[in-house]
Amino acid sequence: MTAITLEEKLDRPLLFPGLTWEQFKTLEPMLDIPGIRLSFLEGILEIQKMPGRKHETAKGRIGALVETYMMAAGIDFTPTESLPLENESRLVKCEADKSYELGADR
Repeated sequence: MTAITLEEKLDRPLLFPGLTWEQFKTLEPMLDIPGIRLSFLEGILEIQKMPGRKHETAKGRIGALVETYMMAAGIDFTPTESLPLENESRLVKCEADKSYELGADR
């Protein structure tokens, strides 16, 4: 008998509507699984598999172009990669594939 992992079952995101922020924060550590990404917005928990190699390669190339442009244009930026963004007052948590902080004040 072979165990099937959650990551192997996720061919598309799973959505769980109707959760409170407190319920999400309770579930979050239990769903901290390598290869799985969680997002929460407007009471909906989304569980999805991390993108694969093709996606990561494209992300890297696009990021290099964006960074080259910003350097040439003199835009002050700091790469923050896939930094999770969380705002409890707005009841949202997400993680971008690649992100930047722009400007001197950030």
